[in-house]
This record gives sequence, structure tokens and C-alpha cells, in this order.
Amino acid sequence: MVNLQWHDHSYIRRSLLLYGSVFAVNLLSMAQGMGLAFISPIYYKLQANDTSENLTDRPLRSEQISIFVGLIHIGSILGCFVAAAVAGVIGRKKLFHLLAWITLAGFLLQATGNLYTLYLGRFLVGLGSGGGVVIFLYVAEISELHNRAATTTITSLMFSVGRLYAYCIGKTVTIRQYCFLCAAPLAVCIVLTASIVPESPFYLVAKKRDTEARKILLKLRPTEKVTEDIRDIKILTSAKKIDVKGILTDYVSRKALLICLWVQFLAVFSGVIVVVAFLGVILDFPNGHLSGDTYAIIVGGLKVIAGCSTSLFVDNIGRRTLLITCLLTTVVCHTITGIYFTLKYSKYKYVNDWEFVIVVSVTTYGLLQTLGLRMLAGLFQGEMLPNDAKPITAPIVTAFGFTVGLITTVCFPLLEANSLLNYLFFAMSLTCLVGAITSYLYIPETKQKSLLEIQAILKEKM
Repeated sequence: MVNLQWHDHSYIRRSLLLYGSVFAVNLLSMAQGMGLAFISPIYYKLQANDTSENLTDRPLRSEQISIFVGLIHIGSILGCFVAAAVAGVIGRKKLFHLLAWITLAGFLLQATGNLYTLYLGRFLVGLGSGGGVVIFLYVAEISELHNRAATTTITSLMFSVGRLYAYCIGKTVTIRQYCFLCAAPLAVCIVLTASIVPESPFYLVAKKRDTEARKILLKLRPTEKVTEDIRDIKILTSAKKIDVKGILTDYVSRKALLICLWVQFLAVFSGVIVVVAFLGVILDFPNGHLSGDTYAIIVGGLKVIAGCSTSLFVDNIGRRTLLITCLLTTVVCHTITGIYFTLKYSKYKYVNDWEFVIVVSVTTYGLLQTLGLRMLAGLFQGEMLPNDAKPITAPIVTAFGFTVGLITTVCFPLLEANSLLNYLFFAMSLTCLVGAITSYLYIPETKQKSLLEIQAILKEKM
């Protein structure tokens, strides 16, 4: 009875440390969600002549908004390469602490009201967000097989929480107050990463600090599993790190990289970034029952609720099946939205009757995004990329995603100003259809597989 009680207590302690650490580092994911959704509630405020609404002294033109929106992705592209390199030198824990400070500074700079510090702040938020490439890898490194999907889900969930947070506060406060409130979670992240977050055992083993790695694993695992985990980590970290040429010539690394690039492209080009950034604008109907910002809050809230059950879908349905289901449903949603914008631009008499249909369509896509698309893109990175190739392949995949996001978000204000959004949604719909077919043909199922088992699956020829 005493042993059972002790086992229960140790399990609780391990779970608290694991999930507390995952929550702490994912305050950076929350900041990324805030950064991407930042423009949605203030899109029209930045174009206002009224300086009580507009943070700058003059309205921003559509091309200036495109620059402002795009800078977060430029910063993210640079950030993911820098973070991946720095993580192997100073460790994951110190990196997260540094990223939190950078992102905090970015939000505070945007509050100054100067156009150029607005741009610089946006870039710094992107730089900190780009470091999020390490979050998925870190979460996979400290998790066990049975809880890996659940901990990865927290990353997706916190991203959704960040978006909802931005939608809610951006509508009700001034832009300067909005910037300060977006900076607040980063202050919490700084405190928690310094106090409770453990270093990755993978990093410690790679640095020949096995004793420290064992101590951390004893806090995260049952005692009887620690020796086995140390052995597996040594196998995964002992391989010589390969360069780009080695990745392209090694079948497993090349296959894993291509799969992750394709899933990342599908997730981002399906609208994961652009719909988040401009949700309030997309749902802003002429003579609508609710404002676009109000609809954005409702959709954001539903996505947070849906995010709580993501791990159930991933573990029960499987990665590949969930990805294909999300893509096919997205085809329908974006086709409907594309038809709506076509009718709207054609001055269709009864276009207002489409309000409910479009809200349902965009909401459905938003739920799919939370339940599968974005989370799966990160999960595939954590599970499929070989450990010896991750320092190069992980930032490549993430930078590729940010590049696609940069293109779509920079184009959105220009397409919106020229009444061409219907073509964007039709293009996203067609891409998802092609993605569903190729995913069925070429992507393997990795449900309930260890990292070593996944590497064995990838060795099989297509």
C-alpha cells in the first residue's frame, strides 16, 4: 500500500514537471500565435486617420501593411536557423530564456508609435517566433512514447490560445495597450524557463554529461526506464552529424525531409497563417449580424476548445488519416469561401445571405487547423527527422513554412485591395486536394511508434 502511494506521488511529480515545463516553453508558442493574429483586430485601425485609434501619426497604406505583416516571417526565417544552431551550443533551456526576452522586446518596441520601430518590433517578434522550431524538438525529447502526442498538442493549443488572446484584447484596447498586454505572457515565460524547465537529456548526452541527463530523466521517467532511455538517446545522438550533401544522399534523411517539407507546405498554404492573420477581415460582412472581430473571437474560442482534444484524434485516428481528412474537408471549406468572394466582387444581390455559410465554412477550417494541420506539421518534424540531421533539417522545414507564410500574408492586403481574394482561396483548395492524394500515396503512419521504429519505417522503399 505504501509502495502504491509512493508510485502515485512520483507519477504526479513527474507529470507536473513534464507538463509544467511544456506549458512554460509553449508560452513562446502563445506569443507566436499572438504575433500572427496581431494584425487582425487592428487592420482597420492602422488605416484610420484618427490618431486616437491609429498608433502612428498617419494611416498606413496597403503596401506598408504588407511590409508590417511580412516582417514577422522574415524574422522567423532567420530565427529558426539561429535558434537551431544556438540550441546545440548553449542548450534548449537557455535558448528559450533568450527567445522570451527577444519577443518581449519586440512587442514593447511596437508600442512606441514610430513606423520604423513598429517594423523593428515586428521583426523581433518574428525572430523569437522562429526559435519555436526548437519547441517541437524539445517537447519530443522530454516526452515518453505514451504522452508524446499529448505534449505536442499543448504546443498547438497554446498557439490557439495566443490567437484568441490577440483577438479578444485587440478589439477592446488601444494599439499601445494591446502591445503591452501581448508582452505580458513573455514576462511569465522568462520566470518559468529560468526556474522550472529542465535541460533536454538529448543535449546533455550529446555534451557527454550523462550524469546530469540521468538526474533529469529520473525526474521525468519511472526509475526502471531511465537506463533504457539513456541507451536509446546515446544511439540517437551518437551518429555523426551530417551536412546538406549527406542529407540529400542519405535515403532516410532525404525521405523524412521531403515528407516534412510537404506537410509543412500543406499546413501553411492551406491557410494556417494567412487565415489567422486576417480572420477578422475575412469575416467582416457588409451589414453583417456581427463584426468581423467578434466572429474572430468566437472562432478563436472554438479552436481553443477543439485543441484540448487534439491528442485523442492523433492517437486514435492516426497521423496520416487525420491529415488526409483535414485536407479533404479544407478543400470543401475553401471552395465555398472562394465562391463567396467571387459573388461578392461581382456585386451579387444576395451576397449577404451567405454570411452564415461562410462563418460555418471558415470555422470548420479553423477547427481542422487546430485538430490536425498545424500540430501534425510539428509532430512530423519531431518524430520523422533523424536526430543526426535535425540541426539542419528542422530549421530548413520551419524556414520553408515561414517563407510560404510570408508570401501569402504579404499578398493578402494587396489581393484584398484589388478584390482578388477568391483566387487565393481557390488556389489553397486545389493545393489541399493534391496534398490529400499525395499524403495517401507516400506518407507512412507513425501512430504509437517509437523514434527508432519510425526510422526503421522510413528505410522502407516507397
